[in-house]
Amino acid sequence: MPNTQRRTTHRPMRARIVILAVAILTLAAACSSDSSDDEPAATTTTAEGATTTAGDDTTTTTAAGTDDGGDSGSDASGDTEYAIVTIGTETYEADMSGSLAACIALGGAVGGVGQIIEPGSGTIDMTIPPENWESSSDDWDPPSIRVDLGEDENGVPIDWRAGGEIIESLPDLVGKSQVDSFAVDGATATGTATFIDFFQVQLAGGDQVDDPEPVEGTFEINCG
Repeated sequence: MPNTQRRTTHRPMRARIVILAVAILTLAAACSSDSSDDEPAATTTTAEGATTTAGDDTTTTTAAGTDDGGDSGSDASGDTEYAIVTIGTETYEADMSGSLAACIALGGAVGGVGQIIEPGSGTIDMTIPPENWESSSDDWDPPSIRVDLGEDENGVPIDWRAGGEIIESLPDLVGKSQVDSFAVDGATATGTATFIDFFQVQLAGGDQVDDPEPVEGTFEINCG
């Protein structure tokens, strides 16, 4: 199918995913508000190594303020919803559960957008369709990843992309920017990709710099 037709059919699916994501966030906010009206649960504070028993439930505290298996780390992989993208030697981690984020697993697809928490700042925007998306009767968007790092210390934008509608529309970038392989397991998707700095591509189009070199990388996203 020509690219112009494919871009036209992608928009309704994308709109449905965005609408569903907003609905989920609204429902979560409503549930949180309702739960605040309930009576607070009874709590018990124990010293390190102490064991408390209530009815048939037993809780053992192995360290002050921390239950068994607790993880107090602040990295994105410790969150329920996160994205991690490695481009060359640089790894970027994003929180996909914040107030400015959205993360959804639907029909075998996983995708979302979140704020980079390490290193620096920016956003990760990822769309991973079901593994059989090309043969599916549903109209799935092709896999794509964007890592927008804003501007560097010299005010130059850094905009890493692997696939996506804009990349598809530029024949010169075929084989230089795409998701190479991926696997979906429930609400988690992992894979490999080839990235290119799209801002540098635009500069090269104006003969201001040499054509940028593609960079290999990996990714992981978890929405649950």
